[in-house]
Amino acid sequence: MVWCTQISVSIESNMSMFQEPFFMLSQEGYLIKACLCASLTELRNANIGDKGRYYSGFFQLAIGIERLAKLALIIEYMVLHQLQAPGSNYVRRFSHNIDDLFLKLKNLASKRQSDTLDSFSLTELPKSILEFISSFAKRTRYANLDGLASGRAYNEPVSIWNDILFRELQINVRPKTIEKAIIERQFIADLISDFTLVRAFDLHNNQMDIEQWLTIPKLLDMASKYVVLDISQILRPMIDLTNELAWDAREINVEQDLRC
Repeated sequence: MVWCTQISVSIESNMSMFQEPFFMLSQEGYLIKACLCASLTELRNANIGDKGRYYSGFFQLAIGIERLAKLALIIEYMVLHQLQAPGSNYVRRFSHNIDDLFLKLKNLASKRQSDTLDSFSLTELPKSILEFISSFAKRTRYANLDGLASGRAYNEPVSIWNDILFRELQINVRPKTIEKAIIERQFIADLISDFTLVRAFDLHNNQMDIEQWLTIPKLLDMASKYVVLDISQILRPMIDLTNELAWDAREINVEQDLRC
């Protein structure tokens, strides 16, 4: 993340200008970067044989987006109030509503007439991903525990994610490419069907036959790289706006230092 790197470089080159809040800002940047990078890695590499990586990716992405948005809002307050801290309750009132946090940043970009504003207008799939992550942060992260405790099934996050991945396939992958992958795996399934037994379940918890066991992981892998690109559509304006605010804060700090 460029903004995180820029902040750390500024601190290292202007140590006398920066006090504790700016070190905390830098540390938070590293934390957010770690969460977001880990989430993209997990969601790119998760598959039916390693479903836990989906959940890990969801958690890291939800945490990273939420913290990034809250960090931007804290910096904005500090920019408007000559670097005065907003108080601990300022962050708590935003809760885990990622949809609302994203909208707040979009409104902030509009108010500032920021160059990042256009990037906040998401296309269909990134918007669906943002809604999914917001729902996960607020509710569905507890779906399995709630289901076990109540004795009834809830909307399962991985099942919903499966639908997003297949929409990625429909929109971004050529039908001929999908057809070729299916035909190749049908051929292999025919060759091994007499001596192969499959006991595995897809992301909707449906039992798979040999052909599905060979085909579905390939299709999910094809879709996952596009879902990562769509997640970047969500992150890009947030990162750029935060970077913009951080540099505004740095300029105020330099001015204050020069007056001392």
